Order: sequence, then structure tokens, then C-alpha cells
Amino acid sequence: MKKRKRWPRNEKLYNEIQENEFLNFFDFVKYLSNVVCGDRKMKNNIACLLIWHKFPNLSARRARSFLLFLRRIKVINAKIPCFKTLCNY
Repeated sequence: MKKRKRWPRNEKLYNEIQENEFLNFFDFVKYLSNVVCGDRKMKNNIACLLIWHKFPNLSARRARSFLLFLRRIKVINAKIPCFKTLCNY
């Protein structure tokens, strides 16, 4: 069996990106929700749905619980909608 060619990569940069993946993701969510929508209610929904999309194996109730946890530790500051609202969007 032929061995696949491995492309060289900058290990230092790769490690830094992997270590900061979630911080960069939450910064991206904040940026995107502010740029995409001016309506405060939709900003909250967009931010919550983007975060839930990152963790697709969570049920709606567990996703809401996770979002409330993130809000409590001050990672996000969005008003978390009820789980039915999350499901509807």
C-alpha cells in the first residue's frame, strides 16, 4: 500500500490555533451576530444558534443549559431564548 504524502505544517502555529479554538470561535460568534443583524432579539438568537451548531449532539434543552452556563461564566452575554424558540429557528 502506498504511503500518503504528508504536507509540512508549522507546528507552533498549529498548536496555538488548536489551543485557542474555542476563544476564537466565541469571538467570531460575537462579531458575526453584531455584523449580521441589528435587531437585539435576532442577535441573541443568531449567537445562540451558532454556538449550538458547534455542538450538534446536544438536545435543545441541553443546548439551552449549556448556553446558560456560558452566560453565567461570562463567555457570552446574550439573553438565552427558551428551547422551543431555538428549535423553531
